[in-house]
Amino acid sequence: MVVRRQAAKGPGHSSSTRGTFKRHLKHPVIRVGTECSGMEPLPWVFKRIGLLNAFQLVFSCEKDRQCRRLITQCHVMLTDITTRNPEHLPNHDLYVAGFPCQPFSPLGLREGVSDRHGRGRIIAHIVDALVAKQPRAFILENVRGLVSSHHKTFDYILEKLRSIGGGVYDISWRVVNTEEFGVPQHRERVYIVGVKKDAANGNPPFTWPTPISPKPLANFLKDDDKGAMQREATFKANSSPSTKKHLNDLLCRVRADRGNPRSTRCPYVFDIDGSKPHAMKGRCPCITRGRGGSGFYLPSRGRRMTLGERLRLQGLPLAYLQHRQGISDRQLGMMIGNAMSGNVLAHLLSQLLPACGLA
Repeated sequence: MVVRRQAAKGPGHSSSTRGTFKRHLKHPVIRVGTECSGMEPLPWVFKRIGLLNAFQLVFSCEKDRQCRRLITQCHVMLTDITTRNPEHLPNHDLYVAGFPCQPFSPLGLREGVSDRHGRGRIIAHIVDALVAKQPRAFILENVRGLVSSHHKTFDYILEKLRSIGGGVYDISWRVVNTEEFGVPQHRERVYIVGVKKDAANGNPPFTWPTPISPKPLANFLKDDDKGAMQREATFKANSSPSTKKHLNDLLCRVRADRGNPRSTRCPYVFDIDGSKPHAMKGRCPCITRGRGGSGFYLPSRGRRMTLGERLRLQGLPLAYLQHRQGISDRQLGMMIGNAMSGNVLAHLLSQLLPACGLA
């Protein structure tokens, strides 16, 4: 295990969202710890809800070297959740982890806790951390398949969480779609929220945030629809035969259904990379690690999605484009596909922080 200490610094994140708690903050410092940290969206999420000045990232844990290059605000960096001692983690108020989804995803081998790479057992190390440090609250995230295809494992996880400290946490969970909170990406994930009972005493109970309608997909795309046909001709000329066939098949399929694949008002998004190409109208399919690396195809633009568009559709700031030294487009795209949706986290925290007495 490698521990690296850093000065508290980080990229500036731009957001037009007005702060939620600026006048009601109960704690001048909210200590946050994350594991399976990925791109580490928490600094930006706290800025979005108006709590960046109170935010303190006391530790992160991430095995991927490229992801660690994006994490610049934590005081302690851990590189292996399986070897770190949970008793030695810094004390913290909020714990957040999006543990590996590949063992539970319908797109993977569905090996669950028996995953040959050990990823299915990472949840045990997360539970160990919660047992050892018992923060005021936590958020855990994984794919919907954990609930629908591995329900025995999911029930076991809930049982372990509810037994921590003899039952110190109120636990609730819900499958949440990213498009339910303003961003038009069809991304279903299960979120598990825990609130420590003594921290909740006298505070409003945690309630799941009320969904809001997504903004139009066109708002998230670069305004370069002119010249789409010429760009598409170039794209096809440089594509593999299978990619070109998938694109042509989807164009024909949409037109056969009396749709307009060139519509800029309600754009289509094409997945042309898998074995089962498909199209969505007015929203983006789930941005996975693979699709994040390549980008979906936009027939209204005659090109694949830009990195900026992928970030916006994950509810994440464009600031990541400015702080990616040595990270390729494909590497950053895969990180985007693995990330937790920032817009969902912001809405969850707006309900969770008051419930555990932090705001």
